[in-house]
Amino acid sequence: MSRSPRQQGPLSLPWLPPALVAILSLGSIAPLLLGPLPATHDGLHHLFRLFELDRSLRAGVLYPRIFADMGFGYGYPVLNFYSPLSYYLAWLA
Repeated sequence: MSRSPRQQGPLSLPWLPPALVAILSLGSIAPLLLGPLPATHDGLHHLFRLFELDRSLRAGVLYPRIFADMGFGYGYPVLNFYSPLSYYLAWLA
């Protein structure tokens, strides 16, 4: 017994569910995209780390293991303990 392939009618919209999810999620992420930096308990630490990553990348170090100006000038191995992907994505933005 063979089945016939499913016929797609003119009202078949496979892109509609992902589009609805994307449109509805814009309302929840709009404050993050439009407003100032959110006030969190560690927001400034991430900003300082992003600044140090920028300085290291401009100096030619693609994967800095130690941020030289952190830790009271002695350096701190931030990327040894934390995943660098989020910092690289923030640096690209």
